[in-house]
Amino acid sequence: MHGSPGKLRLTSFYHFDKFGNMKKSEALAALGALAQETRLELFRLLVQFAPNGLPAGEIAEKLGVPAPTLSFHLKELSRAGLIEYR
Repeated sequence: MHGSPGKLRLTSFYHFDKFGNMKKSEALAALGALAQETRLELFRLLVQFAPNGLPAGEIAEKLGVPAPTLSFHLKELSRAGLIEYR
């Protein structure tokens, strides 16, 4: 998970065009990333713990997924601009 011991947090991007400034390509990337069950669960979990976020180990435990699987899904959400590492 990029070697970061910090927490994973939602980005300010998660508001989905609340202010009318989201580009279509950004919206499609975000919605595409969330169109997978584990990533959607992960995102919903982080919403519950916003704005502080959660450590990756705690996320894996809460979701019951192995670290490599979690790492893959975190990478996809990060690539879509939905989460960031701190």
